[in-house]
This record gives sequence, structure tokens and C-alpha cells, in this order.
Amino acid sequence: LVSTTNSVITKNHIANTGTGIYISESSNLIIVENNIANNGDGIKGDTSSNNSISSNNITDNESGIYFTGASENNIISGNTVTENTVDGIHLWGSRNSDIVENTITNNNETGINFFDSQNNKIIRNTITGNNGYGIKFWYHSSENTVSENHIANNGIGILIDGSFDNNIIGNMLTENNGWGIRLEGSQNNNVIYHNSFVDNKVEEGLQVSIPGEWTMDGMKSGGGNVWDNGTVGNYWSDYLVRYPNATEIDGSGIGDTPFYINENNIDRYPVMEAAIIPEFPSWTPLLLALTVLAVALTICKQKLRKPKDKRVSCE
Repeated sequence: LVSTTNSVITKNHIANTGTGIYISESSNLIIVENNIANNGDGIKGDTSSNNSISSNNITDNESGIYFTGASENNIISGNTVTENTVDGIHLWGSRNSDIVENTITNNNETGINFFDSQNNKIIRNTITGNNGYGIKFWYHSSENTVSENHIANNGIGILIDGSFDNNIIGNMLTENNGWGIRLEGSQNNNVIYHNSFVDNKVEEGLQVSIPGEWTMDGMKSGGGNVWDNGTVGNYWSDYLVRYPNATEIDGSGIGDTPFYINENNIDRYPVMEAAIIPEFPSWTPLLLALTVLAVALTICKQKLRKPKDKRVSCE
């Protein structure tokens, strides 16, 4: 679809093609409830904005969803993106897009891959079993927000490479095979707090890797990042292993010993217990309320079909 607007693509089975769905310079499209399998890329967008991609099953393609060019304000929500041979979702040059409540599992390389992408939101996704990275930010992918995601059993949970000012808040990073988070290259000023780092493979005694950057003068420590919000930091499952004498401060849930990563990266307010992300997404109560309302209206309509002298009211 080229230069297409205000169209709906729904309930199709798209398989064994070069690209499952291709959109270019298109906007206000709704791509919903399709099965897209065994193609080149499942859905590919080029310089396309303000589109909604939701509730699709996208499996066994190269990349599941791949946007390039100046694409912005796209919403990718409620999709199952699994077992693609490259990335689950790859956004190159994306701006102001939302990736919300998707299941992104068992992709061969990266769950969600951002290249030169800014101001995107990655919220309440399940990102598990991807061979490379759960989420990858690289080449000036900055000012993005990663919140309330379950990121587990990937190669590495989150990679931030050459990227700045990202917010990593309130995520569960559990049993990733490498590190929970790896920060490399010329990164700094990423804000990381309220996360739970649980049993990620500990290399050199840490669930986080910051190998530093090379300069003309030699290698120096990794850039400075922020690991608390001034009162609360992160939960580390190995905190009491590293600091067996640490105790809680006056019932605050905060340990009295800072969690040291390197001289530029210190969690000053480590949390003593893991925070659990709610099992049900935030929109579930709304759906339940709408369901109840629909049932009530159905009952009411049935009553209204009775003789008028019953004087039934739906008020």
C-alpha cells in the first residue's frame, strides 16, 4: 500500500510472500487480527505514521514488524510476535510511537530493536526467550521509556549502546542468560530505577555490565547513569549476597548499603524486596466494565420487548 490513508486490513491469512503487508508513505491505517506467517518481513512500514497495528499473530517471518524512514506516532499493541528469524519488532528512525502489551517471544535475534529512535514508549510487554536481546537501543536511540515490562530468559535483557537519556522504570528483568542490562559505548544519563533484577546470569559478580568506552587516552569506565529517583532504587536478588551486613532503614524497604556497579554507577537506595508487576494489564478493568455494561443493555433490551403495560425502564 503506497500513499494510502484511512483503510482497514483485517482477518487475513498472509503467508509465503516477499513481505506480508507493506505500507509506504501511508497513515491512519488499522491493521488488526491478521495471521502473518512465513514471509520476508511480516509487516514493513516505510515513512508511515499514525497507524495502528494490533491483535495480529506474526510468526516465522524474517522480522515480524519492521519500520524504517521517518515513521512516527504508530501504535503497536496486543500482538503476538514470535519465532521470527531476525527481530520481533525493529524500528529504525521511529519517533513518538507506542509499543504496548505485546507478547514478543522466541525470536532469533532481538525482541524489540531500536536504531536512531527517540521518544518511544515500551510498556507492559512480555519479552521472553529471544536469543539476542530482549530490548536493544543503539545509535542515538534516546529519550525512550521502558516501563512495566516482563523481560526474561533472553540472551541479554536490555542493551543500551551509544544512547542517552532513556528511562528504564518498573520492569522485571529475570533469569536473562547474560546480564539484566548491558550499557556500552558512549552512553550516559540513562535513568534506571524501580526495576527488579532477579537471578540474571551474574558475570564478574554483577547482573549489570558497563564495560566502558574507548578513547584516545585508553579505556575509561562506562558513562554515568542514574540508578535511583532520589529515594528509591532497584531490587537486586544478589544484594544480600554482596552485602550480607546490609539492613533495612527504619521500615522503609530500602537497604542501608548502596549497590556499587562502578564509580559512575551506584544505586544509592537499593530495594530490599522485588516489586511484582500486576498479572492483568491496566485495561482489563475497563474491558470487564464494558462487558458488564453490554450484558446489562442486552437484558434491558429483552425487557423492553415485553408488553408496554409492564412499563419497564432502563434507567
